[in-house]
Amino acid sequence: TRLICRPEVGVSDRGQGTFQLEGDLLAELLNLQGARVLIEGSNTGRLSEYRLPIFLVTGYQLLAVDGSQPVVGVLTKTKDRLILQTEEGKFYLLSGQLLPMVEGYIGGKLWLTGEIKKGVFSWLTRKYELIPDAFGVIRTP
Repeated sequence: TRLICRPEVGVSDRGQGTFQLEGDLLAELLNLQGARVLIEGSNTGRLSEYRLPIFLVTGYQLLAVDGSQPVVGVLTKTKDRLILQTEEGKFYLLSGQLLPMVEGYIGGKLWLTGEIKKGVFSWLTRKYELIPDAFGVIRTP
């Protein structure tokens, strides 16, 4: 599988345009097509079979999906609550009409957009409520 990437208009990579991505995160990036993603890594100095520079991806940040800022994390279930846990250690308790569809991906890495409700002590407990209006699967369970 190959993933070809172009920088956003107005963004330059030292004069280089299109490049081919490689790395362990390639499968996740393929599931984010159409989203706005900030990619981290390094140019390998090699060229692909298409004569494009090869960029080794070591990390990424999902910036926007359809103009909305998503929350990214791993879906877990505690008792009868679905929880999205982020890499930053935040916990989003999920509620709303999309729960039956989301529940099939427990253990997977997802992005969700929607209304976030903060409690009085959310800054301390790192717990929030998220009522998703859209979601996508980045990595299956």
